[in-house]
Amino acid sequence: RLRGIDRDNFDVSLVYDPEDNGVLIFIVPKSSSVNGDHYWFDIETQSFWPIKLTTPSHQPVYATTFGGAPTRPRRAVLACKDGFIREWTGSNDDGAEIPSFVVFGPFPISSADSIDGILTELSTVIDEQSSSVTVEIYARDTAEKASQDAVAGVSPSFSFESKLGKSRTKRPRVRGSAFCVRISATGVWAFESMSGMISSGGKNRRI
Repeated sequence: RLRGIDRDNFDVSLVYDPEDNGVLIFIVPKSSSVNGDHYWFDIETQSFWPIKLTTPSHQPVYATTFGGAPTRPRRAVLACKDGFIREWTGSNDDGAEIPSFVVFGPFPISSADSIDGILTELSTVIDEQSSSVTVEIYARDTAEKASQDAVAGVSPSFSFESKLGKSRTKRPRVRGSAFCVRISATGVWAFESMSGMISSGGKNRRI
């Protein structure tokens, strides 16, 4: 995404986030109020996580790591389009809760393309200090459809709310060739584990 970017039309900032040991990447359109493309790179896991700011005017035209006093920890500081300077810290966005989600999969439900599978059981374990989460299952004819719909959050095949600790075993009985599990929440949350059971659904009836 950064390769060959037009710096005349975009403000681009890469700044180290010492609080969470990552790199913030902001690609902000100069002449538009729409959201640009932003990412947080986790140094420990070497993974990129897309970021979308709720208010486009909060996007930074410049970002740096700054400490205001010898005893103050250094943090990522953003000079935003609305004229305010903000720290990248805390668990909310100017008082608003921050929604987030993770998609697991796609997982094949059967070992053969002509055979459907049925996800018969699913249970999750959520950290006891976490907010409650919403668990959605997307069972589709292909892995691509399952992945696309899960990322977009479109028409889940089954959903339930999972409280803290181990959830009760759910029996969704959703049928398809592949499925994804989307876990989402508003606020601070932490996922620990997930388990399920799959059975054969017989030959698929798709043309």
